[in-house]
Amino acid sequence: MNSSVRSEGIDPSVVSSRHVFRGIEYVVTLMIDTDKEIFALEVEDRLTSDQWRGQFDATCKLKYGCELK
Repeated sequence: MNSSVRSEGIDPSVVSSRHVFRGIEYVVTLMIDTDKEIFALEVEDRLTSDQWRGQFDATCKLKYGCELK
């Protein structure tokens, strides 16, 4: 099961989708903060509500010379 929910109207920089990995359903959410040039990836187990979250530097262009298109 894969379904996506884009929170347009509320915050276009947040996208959530449901995925099943090894028989367990998770909600995966990607949040982008262009002001701070970071993105956060959050994963929540739908059954237990356990959450994992990581925050990452999104300044690829500055550090590695690549450009996002």
